[in-house]
Amino acid sequence: MYKEKASIHGAVISIASFVFFPVAFILLLLRLILHSNMSYMRPRDYKVAALTFVGTLVFINVILLNTSGTGQGTAAAVMLVLFAFPIAILLVLARGSRRKLERQLERYRQLVIDQGVSGVGYIAQSAGVSERKALNDLNFMVRAGLLPFTYIDQDNRQVIVQRVQEPWGNPPVPPAPQNGQWGGQPMPPMPGGEQGAPANPAPRSPVSVNCTGCGAESTILPGETRHCEFCGNVLPRSG
Repeated sequence: MYKEKASIHGAVISIASFVFFPVAFILLLLRLILHSNMSYMRPRDYKVAALTFVGTLVFINVILLNTSGTGQGTAAAVMLVLFAFPIAILLVLARGSRRKLERQLERYRQLVIDQGVSGVGYIAQSAGVSERKALNDLNFMVRAGLLPFTYIDQDNRQVIVQRVQEPWGNPPVPPAPQNGQWGGQPMPPMPGGEQGAPANPAPRSPVSVNCTGCGAESTILPGETRHCEFCGNVLPRSG
């Protein structure tokens, strides 16, 4: 399955949240800014944000539990409650944005493939998004293989669908001859035989020949080459 490369990898942000969470939030904010016109990255961005809050919660609780004094357990429980709400909200947003993205991509596919719309501006207007966001989404669909045989003319802001010629089918197989007919037509005459059937050669009968060496008589077929069984000479061929 195709996966778009993020501007800042989620693993980097998650690790930063466990080490020093302010850096993680700065990286998360930068990623959201870079992905502002990439709706196909929104579900993953929400998940990364949720993981950032989880890492931050772990970081703070580790510090609280390793601090001397009273009330660390209570403070850790309070932080857990406070962070649980935004984490749950972000996970819900990730799921909702995933469904919204699927509907949006299906809308693009219908406009381009089913309705034959090529102008990016008209596609954006019909989908209810900005032209820049529609262009980014369409480029993503081409890279992901969701719009097969399609490319984007960036200069003219046009979606070009390449028409693929259907391959030639297998040539028809002629029917087998039946009752002297071939496809409703008489079979052509065979040389030396009847129409629609191969010629049958006449059977050859053995003949008697005399050996030129010893004069013994032998029986051979016409055209056959044999040696005399008495003296070994080659018998004369007949026919």
